Amino acid sequence: MALLTPAEARLHCPGLDTDDDTVLTELIGAMGGAFGRECGCPLPASGLQVTLESTSYTCYLTGRGGRDLDLDVFPVTAVSAVRDDPTLDFTDAQYLLDSGDYAIVRGRILRLTSTATWGQWGKNVRDAIRVSCTAGWTTIPEELQQAARLAARHAWDARFSQGEQSRSGAGASVTWRDEDFLPAPVRSILAHFWMPGRLL
Repeated sequence: MALLTPAEARLHCPGLDTDDDTVLTELIGAMGGAFGRECGCPLPASGLQVTLESTSYTCYLTGRGGRDLDLDVFPVTAVSAVRDDPTLDFTDAQYLLDSGDYAIVRGRILRLTSTATWGQWGKNVRDAIRVSCTAGWTTIPEELQQAARLAARHAWDARFSQGEQSRSGAGASVTWRDEDFLPAPVRSILAHFWMPGRLL
């Protein structure tokens, strides 16, 4: 699911119609990347553009012992595999945790359960814990949608107010920059969606 549809973007960019949807679709894709970079999203497992939308990740983390492991993506909605392997090979079955040994807490912590056979997370071995998970928004929160609407209008006005490009999507080639999407009000909203690593 995209942050915004072309139809939603047209509602906030007066004078546009379906002929502009090609450019609006390009704008929305570039906006998603700009939002992801601003929020400190890591690259997804596929290696494609960063995004706040739901996608698959392979996270390599350094544990600190104890029962809680801080994940570097948010919100985590599913975990498919966890290996805590000090050899960094990630092939030996003895380092694969049983799915019943951990739970996702607040969308950003992997907590070992009280009955886990894995006593505590490894510690002090850089990137020794590999977590394969799904994270991001499957339903875009209203606040993030508002940021997208503001950013779409700002980007459209900035690109076309001086006649730099045709208003029609037909054959138009537009280069969108991150700053096209990130005026102060949008940055203020996006601060609520920063990834854990961006907070450090």
